[in-house]
Amino acid sequence: MPMSTEAVKLDSMSSKSPLISLLHPFHFLSPNIYALYPTPRRPAMATMPMPTPRSILLLLLLATSFFLLLPNPSSASVSHPDLILPKAVNDNEAHVVVLTAANFSSFLAVRRHVVVDFYAPWCYWSRKLAPEYAAAAAHLADKGLDVALAKVDATQDRDLARAHGVDGYPTVLFFVDGVSRHFPYYGERTKDAMVSWISQRLGPEVQNVTTIDEAKKIINGHGDDGEDQ
Repeated sequence: MPMSTEAVKLDSMSSKSPLISLLHPFHFLSPNIYALYPTPRRPAMATMPMPTPRSILLLLLLATSFFLLLPNPSSASVSHPDLILPKAVNDNEAHVVVLTAANFSSFLAVRRHVVVDFYAPWCYWSRKLAPEYAAAAAHLADKGLDVALAKVDATQDRDLARAHGVDGYPTVLFFVDGVSRHFPYYGERTKDAMVSWISQRLGPEVQNVTTIDEAKKIINGHGDDGEDQ
């Protein structure tokens, strides 16, 4: 059916008159004729290119490199996150006694000299000290000296560590006659340095004197090969 002049005028006015625009999508042309305008489509989204095997391989290589650069959580340190920690487990701690709040006092009551390492498992310096401390314990045990080397996890027994003034890790204390006296260790964290410090705290070794000449040598500060003064 041919469109009337009135219909053409109404259609041309639809883009100018707000009232006519409200009638979308239907524009009435006459009492018996109307025109149906299709709803405009949304702009088509850009088509994503399909990944190629080469691009997938490149992404995998980049992801692998990223994860390799991440620090190992088991090797991280709270106080020194940029340092690589030694192994947390030491296989040579047979001569180191593990103490807790439950057995601390009873053990110190039966041993005159006890060295205690208050440590934290996550601490870099605690874990670095562990093998040196174990080596010192083995050395002193082989010499048969009357001293025991022990350790306390200060993160598990916080009250015990706090009772002895521990505010940093590791803290090495020398106990004499139970808990009445203790001396903090501020020397190097090496086996030889700790053995020397502990030996000085223990005092001179007991020597069996059977003759007057041997007694004179000891008094005068000479060894077995010294000469009498």
